[in-house]
Amino acid sequence: MKVPAAWVGAFLFPAAVHECTEPNGVSLFDRHAFGARRIALGRSVEALAAEMRVAPSTIRRWESGGTCPSLPTLVRASRHLNTPLLSLIRDEDTPERRQAEAVAVLLHEDISAVH
Repeated sequence: MKVPAAWVGAFLFPAAVHECTEPNGVSLFDRHAFGARRIALGRSVEALAAEMRVAPSTIRRWESGGTCPSLPTLVRASRHLNTPLLSLIRDEDTPERRQAEAVAVLLHEDISAVH
């Protein structure tokens, strides 16, 4: 699969957070899955924030829906939470979901295991 250059640029030079709704009104980030995974691992907000080198308030805003992590930040979060990237992304068929699937392929994740 050939990845568009714009995706690579966005991946290499991300903003850490953005508004939770995409232009089509759909949120890519699954805040409930994120919070559930953090809790299942027994990690506090503060511990995960320290590992990711973000402020605890950033994690709280992600979990409350105030803001969402950018896709590159979400990739980092998936690594810290020991979970596939796509498990933290809503399952709706959107261009944003397809972009995340392309990134997961680049990361050599088994995307069939998430569906």
